[in-house]
Amino acid sequence: MAQKVWFITGTSTGFGKSLVDELIAQNELVVATARNSQKIDQWQGNPNVLIAQLDVTDQASIQQAVNKVISKWGHIDNLVNNAGWGYFGSVEESNEDDVRQMMETNFWGTSAVTHAILPLMRKRHSGHIFNITSMAGIVKGTRKM
Repeated sequence: MAQKVWFITGTSTGFGKSLVDELIAQNELVVATARNSQKIDQWQGNPNVLIAQLDVTDQASIQQAVNKVISKWGHIDNLVNNAGWGYFGSVEESNEDDVRQMMETNFWGTSAVTHAILPLMRKRHSGHIFNITSMAGIVKGTRKM
């Protein structure tokens, strides 16, 4: 079976990092991304891994990462939108700038990366998009006030 190209955002920690390790073990081709690419240097030199610096809130950064993949492997089979972070606080205590930045990353970042990659998948009539979210917000949100 042919290797698939996996483009994964937010691979410096947590689920993203674990997913990269699992896909490497399965001999897949992986694009590991992070805002700070030094945090994902452990995969440097692996021929099945392409490391790309990516800030999902920066359109130029997104396009550079996508172009890097296309130059190396020619296509993207699977997109995993994993980059994100949580903000916990009641509405009246929340810092609006922080909440807006979270939305820029979690919502608009996911949208922007998908917008950049989806046309490539449509052109090939092939591809999958996985959007990862956290249960922490739901679990945290069930506490009594």
